[in-house]
Amino acid sequence: MKKYLVALYHGIESGNLVAYYTNFVIIEAENSKEAVRMYNEKHECSYWYGACIGEIQGETLLLPLNEHRPKYFRLEDIPDIGQIPQI
Repeated sequence: MKKYLVALYHGIESGNLVAYYTNFVIIEAENSKEAVRMYNEKHECSYWYGACIGEIQGETLLLPLNEHRPKYFRLEDIPDIGQIPQI
């Protein structure tokens, strides 16, 4: 099993090319698709859905993993890995 950083993907903010994510969590799963499925199920997603940001190894976030992530994704929007809840 691996750990993945998953967040609620709200799309691209109007007027710029930066993706907007909230509700970051770390999920242990077999693969990134399973992590997203678990996120969506846990949070009962029905309009906005989870997206896998990357894989976590120790205290390191490995990018890129999500092929849908826009080119101008801002890493500074991600909270410190140690502060993100795990489910």
